Amino acid sequence: RTSTAACYSPLHTSLRKAWPHGIFRAKRTSRGADEVPGQGSPGAEMSSESKSNSDLHKLWYILLKEKNMLLTMEEAAKQEAELFPNPERIDKVKESMANLEAVVRERNEAYFLLETGETGEQPWVPKENLYGFVCNFALKERLMPRKSNPKGYFRLWRDKDLDEFTRLYGEKMQKQKEFRYAMARRRVTQILKRFPDVDRALLQERFPDVDIDKVEKALKERVYVAFEQQTT
Repeated sequence: RTSTAACYSPLHTSLRKAWPHGIFRAKRTSRGADEVPGQGSPGAEMSSESKSNSDLHKLWYILLKEKNMLLTMEEAAKQEAELFPNPERIDKVKESMANLEAVVRERNEAYFLLETGETGEQPWVPKENLYGFVCNFALKERLMPRKSNPKGYFRLWRDKDLDEFTRLYGEKMQKQKEFRYAMARRRVTQILKRFPDVDRALLQERFPDVDIDKVEKALKERVYVAFEQQTT
């Protein structure tokens, strides 16, 4: 004798909620897990170098569309308080776009070097900004030279308050630099005390700002002075 209770599925009264952009949602299996496409590998530069400029242009917009789709899915998942499957796909798409940009930039640089002898990149010049910090500013074509601008748009605002600020900021940066050097030197001293046979090349690579020979000499002098005090 068989029971007919197992032949019927239970009744569900809750409403099924769809994402705002349901067309982007991954399909679900019978177990309820998301069928996420394979992770794959981001577009490598070696495979992109053999493609033409038109193919790279089309591929760029395909990746841009996929990036926007993934960002839309991620935002929809946050609104629905659900987990976004495989969030690393966004990083891989960004990496692929960066690889494409590197290939295109390399081609443009090679072309401009052959034709004009220059890289073709936008030139940058270090200048002081409004707060007295030296930053890289892009050179652009303007209607009026900098010195002939009557409105003073490019004039640097240097007064006693700004000079005081830059002085205090430089003093703070110098103290932080000295503190980091002191901590690195102390760490090297501890390592040499505990491991006298440590590889000096690796230690110098780990702490490039510290003079290893000088620290060793200071340690030997300290040991010699302690020995002299004990004998006397």
